[in-house]
Amino acid sequence: MMQMQGLTFMVSLLDKTSGPANKMAQTLDNVTTRIQSGYQKIGYGAAGVAGAGYALDKLIEPTKQMQAAMGEVKSLDVTDDVLNRLTKTSLTFSRQYGESAVDFVRSSYDIQSAIAGLSGNELPAFTRASAILAKGTKADTGTITSYVGTMYGIFQKTADTIGKAAWVEQLAGQTAAAVQMFKTTGQGMSEAFTTLGASATSFNVPMNEQIAILGKLQATMSGSEAGTKYRAFLDGVGKAQKELGLQFTDSHGRMLPMVDILTKIQGKFGAIDKVATSDLIKKAFGTQEAVALLKLLSQDIGGLNDGITAIGQNKGMEKAIAMAKDLTQPWDILSQGINSLQIAIGVQLLPQIIAFYDWVNSGIETMGRWTEQFPVLSQWVGFITVGFLGLTAAVSTLAIVVGISKLAFGGLTAIWAIMTSPITGVVVAVIAVGVALYRLSEYLRVVSAEWQVFENIAATWDAVTLAVTNAIDFIMTKFNALKNWLSNFNLWDFLLKGVDFLISKINMIPGINIDMGGAPKPIAAPSGMNTSAPKGGLMQKFSQMNDNKNQSRSIGTVNIYPQNQRSLSQLVDDIQMAGG
Repeated sequence: MMQMQGLTFMVSLLDKTSGPANKMAQTLDNVTTRIQSGYQKIGYGAAGVAGAGYALDKLIEPTKQMQAAMGEVKSLDVTDDVLNRLTKTSLTFSRQYGESAVDFVRSSYDIQSAIAGLSGNELPAFTRASAILAKGTKADTGTITSYVGTMYGIFQKTADTIGKAAWVEQLAGQTAAAVQMFKTTGQGMSEAFTTLGASATSFNVPMNEQIAILGKLQATMSGSEAGTKYRAFLDGVGKAQKELGLQFTDSHGRMLPMVDILTKIQGKFGAIDKVATSDLIKKAFGTQEAVALLKLLSQDIGGLNDGITAIGQNKGMEKAIAMAKDLTQPWDILSQGINSLQIAIGVQLLPQIIAFYDWVNSGIETMGRWTEQFPVLSQWVGFITVGFLGLTAAVSTLAIVVGISKLAFGGLTAIWAIMTSPITGVVVAVIAVGVALYRLSEYLRVVSAEWQVFENIAATWDAVTLAVTNAIDFIMTKFNALKNWLSNFNLWDFLLKGVDFLISKINMIPGINIDMGGAPKPIAAPSGMNTSAPKGGLMQKFSQMNDNKNQSRSIGTVNIYPQNQRSLSQLVDDIQMAGG
């Protein structure tokens, strides 16, 4: 009876220790679960903040670009009222023609730099006309912006007379008409006037006539070449009228229109297709470029005259607008419309956003002053920050340790399964053979180096060969056995045999005889055992084994026959030995 009470005490002791251990494991699982949940919430929160910041940044990104472009223009001493008009004009242009409002504003910087004295609505008007002309003539905005600046330098008097805004619209309309009429491009017209410069204007040649002549010449040559030939003609026209005996000026000494000069030359010399005539004209004008211009333009004097007249009829930019509309795609309008809407919204939000940024920057500046005025406070802030980081690191390390522990436990379980498998014997055998061969090779090396006994080496080699052969046969035998074992392996039978083996070990304890058959019967608790105490891990296992009446294999009746008196430590040793 004393032994049973001692056994009861030991089982109760194991139960009381297994319970807290199980609770500790559950606590660790809860800790790691909370850590993971915390990390997930941190990730979700950070992602939400980052997403909100990203969305806001994307919303105001076009506005930021617009503000940067407006800042560039403002640096040229452009007033705020002009900037506001420029912004509205750029957004309207963007929605109508599917082009960037930001690029529109940036082009105004070049116009303002090239043309001094623009005021009021003139800068937006110049920028709009340039942008529409660029769209209608398939030229880039930079090229047309430069072209408008060049043309204003050439025709400044005319522009100042009729008004800069009206003049630039007239320029856009006449240039677009020439591009359409003579199949040239905005790029070509810009090159032509860049080369020509103010040469024709100095002879009081109207803008529409200059545009028509240069456009007509570009039917067979580039814009820069057309400008070179026209300039050569103008340089030699004063001398040529004396050499040819023709009057190329009116009563006021102004040069006649190009059509009148061509008519006079053709009336006196006919078609300029003879060598003698060409040489005479070359001698009169002094260059071959002038002869080439006269030959080309005299072939269709009537067409040139019609072109000059048609171009001159464009007093506004209707032609340029029509051409730009034809080249505008609806999806571009949609894209830039959304962009312009973002800019409009951003402009309304900008004061609040700027105020918020100012508040944040002010706070940062204040904190910067505090760090200088209160160094001790700064140190404590640093300590607290480091403390939070350290706590985070510690918690993270705990999660890692728990994870490694679980992994290690799983690894030990796998190792135990491997050690009980027949394949372990094969592996051990292979390792043993390898070690033996290594030892033997070391021995042979020493023998060969010191004694040089070739006969022993030969004999040893035979032994090695035989050993290797036997080892291979042994390994193959084990593999065949493993193959047969795997083919006949039955997991359920294996587990049942394990249960039988465990019961047989328990039956080795004196006084215990577990019947392998029959219906299971509940075991009464020994006297002195507190059955009302909370069950720990071990008692839970016993209780589950006793209460589970639906198993396919039963344990049977447990009969305890005390045979002789044994001490408590002997009983504990018997239990441990019986467990394996």
